[in-house]
Amino acid sequence: MRINGSNFFFDAELNRPPSIHSHRNEFATLRNAQHLAASSNYAARRTLELAGAEGRPCEVVPNIVDPDYFCPSPDVTPVPGLVVFVNSLNPKKGIEQLIDAANLLFPHQPNARLVIIGADTQQHLGGRYLEGLKARVSPALRDRVEFLGRRPRDEIVTWLRRATVGCFPSLMETWGIAPVESMSTGCATIYTRLGPGPEVIEHGVTGLLCDPLDPADIAQCIRRLLDDCDYAKQLGTAARADVLRRFNRNDWIARNVAFYERCLGKS
Repeated sequence: MRINGSNFFFDAELNRPPSIHSHRNEFATLRNAQHLAASSNYAARRTLELAGAEGRPCEVVPNIVDPDYFCPSPDVTPVPGLVVFVNSLNPKKGIEQLIDAANLLFPHQPNARLVIIGADTQQHLGGRYLEGLKARVSPALRDRVEFLGRRPRDEIVTWLRRATVGCFPSLMETWGIAPVESMSTGCATIYTRLGPGPEVIEHGVTGLLCDPLDPADIAQCIRRLLDDCDYAKQLGTAARADVLRRFNRNDWIARNVAFYERCLGKS
């Protein structure tokens, strides 16, 4: 079993109403699994803790991105003031807090602009969630906050290359692919300090970590990067190097093969 975000994990972490039936099935699967892997130390520890299975061996194999695809381009110059969010439009991704942060910051940053890329995953609300996000933007700032919806990967790469800041203030993740894609393009990246965030980014070295529950803290992190482009570039360069070192596709394949061979008793 690979631990990568169960219902009982997110229900507990986000204080959501539990789904008793799904929890029962997930707990049974966990108990019956002979071998466990997880995408982060946090996901492994917290999941096993919630399941009352502390101490069980669990191999941590982080997810990866394609650094040859999500890569910098000498032909693309970052746009001053451009902040990009790429993720599903879902409350747990921190999009509401990011908009609140823009409302706080943008009146003092006349060149700042927020581009939001991602599909509305709250379709059961009949579009009301997306409309609510748009209404959340201060009226004076609505020409500086764009909702682009779901876009092809090649467009996403271009937006990340153009961004001065990639901002991903998730309330909880088990690892998080979007911020690592941002890091891989050499974009200065802000991620959550909750959950596995510190496993992905070293604060002040390969990016910044924010309190996703505090729009003022998100705004302060964005301000720091918009006000110091040299620092933002330094973080982006370090982030790219860190992705190549820790989230390398070839290493990931080898680590997975080794894990499954141990599961089969071959090593």
